[in-house]
Amino acid sequence: MSFQHDETTAPYTIARPTMIRMPMLGQETHLAALFILDDKISVDMTNEFLEKTHEEHGIYHLWLAEDTLRSYPTDLDEATIPPVSSNWRSPFAGKTIEDAFTFMSCIPTDFDVTMNRTYIVVLDRDLYGSRGWVVVCKIDEEGTITTAPCAARNAMLHINSLSWHLWPNYLERWRKEGKPFLR
Repeated sequence: MSFQHDETTAPYTIARPTMIRMPMLGQETHLAALFILDDKISVDMTNEFLEKTHEEHGIYHLWLAEDTLRSYPTDLDEATIPPVSSNWRSPFAGKTIEDAFTFMSCIPTDFDVTMNRTYIVVLDRDLYGSRGWVVVCKIDEEGTITTAPCAARNAMLHINSLSWHLWPNYLERWRKEGKPFLR
């Protein structure tokens, strides 16, 4: 799925029902998966974004998702630490947000370190390059996915906070004002 990011077609607020049922939903941790769905996103851009969130929060809370679990975090305080290898390519390029959540639902739940399964972060080349925003995506108990843009440096702020109940407010603000949350 390719998103359009202008005010006319911004589909972020359109809830997408799915058949995905996420295990351990609601038992969240401060680690979240970062998905690269566009093969045109450079490793440099990925590294820049990872560093930007680290500068804001002081911890590497994002795991650069791979289709195997060989790089799955083993430490609650450090997921993917840049620099990412210059020859790294996302196995999720060309996939959708729904594919990303499907993958997350298949990760075993018996790891010592658990990943946030309610929220994921998607780096979008155009949105990040032009506005400094990323996409935060949420799946609920019924498998409905909603997404909203967020200032890149604050991508983990909402996920790490206890203010998840504000998500509907963020969606409404985007619908009405075209503003990302946590600017």
